[in-house]
Amino acid sequence: MSVAKGELAQAARHITLPTVAACSVIAIGIAARIWQVDYSFEGDEVFSVNIARQGIAEVITEALRDTPHPPLHLLLLHVWLKTFGVSEVSARALSVLFSAGFLIVSWALVRRILSPQWSIFPLAMLAIGPLFVYYGQQARPYALIAFLGAANLLALFRATDKPDDRKRLAAWGLSGAALVYTQYVGVPLIGLEIVLALVLLRVRGWKVAVVGALACISIAPWLLASMGGALFHRADPLPQIDWLAEPTVSDLVWYYVVQIGEVPYLQARWSLGLLAIVLALFCFGLVRKKRISRDVAILLVIAFGFPLVVWAISVGGPKPIFVPRQLLVSCVAFILVLGNAVSTIWRPGGAAVAAAFVVWAGLALPSHVVGSIVPPWREIAREIDQRLGNAPVITLEHWARIPLQFYRRAGDVLQRSVPADPTNANSWHLACRPFKCSLAEQPPAGVHTKLVQSWRWNRSHPPSPFNQFRLYEIAGQ
Repeated sequence: MSVAKGELAQAARHITLPTVAACSVIAIGIAARIWQVDYSFEGDEVFSVNIARQGIAEVITEALRDTPHPPLHLLLLHVWLKTFGVSEVSARALSVLFSAGFLIVSWALVRRILSPQWSIFPLAMLAIGPLFVYYGQQARPYALIAFLGAANLLALFRATDKPDDRKRLAAWGLSGAALVYTQYVGVPLIGLEIVLALVLLRVRGWKVAVVGALACISIAPWLLASMGGALFHRADPLPQIDWLAEPTVSDLVWYYVVQIGEVPYLQARWSLGLLAIVLALFCFGLVRKKRISRDVAILLVIAFGFPLVVWAISVGGPKPIFVPRQLLVSCVAFILVLGNAVSTIWRPGGAAVAAAFVVWAGLALPSHVVGSIVPPWREIAREIDQRLGNAPVITLEHWARIPLQFYRRAGDVLQRSVPADPTNANSWHLACRPFKCSLAEQPPAGVHTKLVQSWRWNRSHPPSPFNQFRLYEIAGQ
């Protein structure tokens, strides 16, 4: 008994206040991702679930057709749904599990570069940051990307510490291969990390470079299988991302703002100004010291250099690929840089700045959770079924057709343009957002419209055409 008490006392001595605080922050981050986990799927989630619920052969076939995304997430989601069933909770639970792993790995990352006291700030930003919470819950590959990206970053740090350690090199290579099988943007990211290893370690970095190169090459067979035919016939291998617009300079700047979040009724430029001041002071301090640690150098390049590279490719390349959710690894690096920057400020001032960022992210979070962004498709579909029975509904947007068709139990949802001559059309029903409802809102002569029902979500924002959905009955003469 005395031995057991001694062991417990020894274990208790290792449980410090920062450790308790970190565990609490991680628990809050997981709880934020569980909140509204049973809410309606949005269209992209329906796409993933519809593929993953099929047999393994069909999953692989459909994954090959989904050229913008590698197959790892769909394969894991297939196994998960076969085990736990198909529902909003079960599909998103896999992402919540990856998010928990992401926060634990992130704790190891921040402890590496910051003292235990200061490490709570970046961990809190990763736990409740709106961008991380929203995509950390979605039944899409982004939670897996964040987890594997953080693991890959930690493995890179450890490999550069001891570039001759086979276990560390293996962890670096496996995490890199898993990352590129989850997102293709992982290939140029690991390529940049290889360059960093060679620059920082020089001759000693060749093993890290070789292992990283092998991780990138491992995706080649899948790339050939999924895109080889289109490239051979000189066709566009990525027609699914034609909706992406060429990014502007403001898009590149805004990428860093969205990581903190946008608070309703408050000016986002306030957070941007505070970010600029903190980072400017940090850079000034680095210039004065004339010294920068290897880890911080890696974080700076990944946080600012990699998004700039992707932005430049999107501007000058054949197709834009600049989307914040595809750059989650750089988001993690940026939050770690921000934590490092805040910790260098005079102590009371740094604590105040850290608290301001955390409070801002917390205030922004309610308007960025799934229930504030995604329409209540399940309720909309149920009410349409109750009103219309098995009568079809026409929508003009793929964005609306996919989830409505998933949740409707009676009639069909058809995506097509309005009749060329609506004055001669029989009575039909149109479901649309206000800015897509010009025929119903401003009907031409001879067309009669009736608003059947309207839905609105995101009550934290003022009414907007983007957070409303309407059902009209339209009839010609």
